[in-house]
Amino acid sequence: MLLAVIGVLSGAWLGADLLKGGAKRAARAATRPKPEPAVAGTKGGSLALPLAAAVPARKPRVASADTKPAEDKPVSAPGAQESHSDIRQVHGPFGYLMELGKRFGADLCPAWAASLSFFSILSIPPVLLCGLAVLGALIKPAEAEQQVQRVLANVLPGGGRAAERQAAQIMKQLNVEKSIETLHEQRGVAGVVGVVSLFWAAMQIFINATTPMNAAFRAKETRGWFKLRGYALFLLFVAGALFLLSLLPSAGASVIRRIPWFSNLPDPVPPIIAFLILLVGVAINATMFAVIYRYLPSPSAGIEWREAFFAGAIVAVLWEAAKIGFAFYLSRFGNYDKVYGSLGGAVALVFWIYYSSLILLLGAEIAKLYSDVREAKRNPAPA
Repeated sequence: MLLAVIGVLSGAWLGADLLKGGAKRAARAATRPKPEPAVAGTKGGSLALPLAAAVPARKPRVASADTKPAEDKPVSAPGAQESHSDIRQVHGPFGYLMELGKRFGADLCPAWAASLSFFSILSIPPVLLCGLAVLGALIKPAEAEQQVQRVLANVLPGGGRAAERQAAQIMKQLNVEKSIETLHEQRGVAGVVGVVSLFWAAMQIFINATTPMNAAFRAKETRGWFKLRGYALFLLFVAGALFLLSLLPSAGASVIRRIPWFSNLPDPVPPIIAFLILLVGVAINATMFAVIYRYLPSPSAGIEWREAFFAGAIVAVLWEAAKIGFAFYLSRFGNYDKVYGSLGGAVALVFWIYYSSLILLLGAEIAKLYSDVREAKRNPAPA
């Protein structure tokens, strides 16, 4: 619902902006002086007024203090608009919501979310195989496949047998079993090169996400080629570990009872304990998003931990709500199997990744807006 409201507000703002631009162009065209026609002269046919004199001479352009070279301005992502209003003129919750919707639309977040979804789909097989490569070195390949399939079922919204069925379909379509055998058989240099290639492909999702992040934070990318990939590898391990931890509460009481400290957890779980388990999952997700907002954009964005955690907490709540809403939609209305057949699980996963990408970019806009509000309070406008 929040994303729908923001989308409507973004469309309204863009329409009003286009109307204002058209009115300004029409006013300039009406006030522009028209050139006088050339006047024919005497019988001899000579021109009394040369053509050059009929056209008004252009005034030389004078460089003003506001004119700056393009390289002096902060470079953002392609398509990003310099549309952020003066935050000092925004007041009240509705005003901040309007400003958030304006930025969300001006920075082309829906289009960037579609782009991120595409790269995320390409990164899913390497991510799964990276997990299998790590688990395969510790446990048997068959057990590693079961663990990865269980994790994938917990990622898919809705849970239960439907999610397990979709996870099994995805694992089968990706031919994961054959990949496990290949990773298990290859040893030595070939195996190391294969695992490194998998990690390289898996971290591309973070590398491709830097452009829309920098667009939201109005930041110029200052990291070099190697440094940017170092950040992506760091986020792959840290955010990935936090993501796996966040799946424990949603995995159910049977999985939590395997942890030594929670072996005596009653069955069924009391509602208060179930609520606390849910809060733990949300807190871990908030930390994961905060790490992403802190380290994924360029350092020139200047995002502090307070702003990153503020946006991360909101996005974690929205993500849990989106899980519940998307699961309800799939159970009541969205039966993709009837339309796409055996690809229904993969199509549902694509839609879920798109919604998650929208929420991720919305959090970036929230962090930037909160940063601007704090900056405006530290530096109030002169009287």
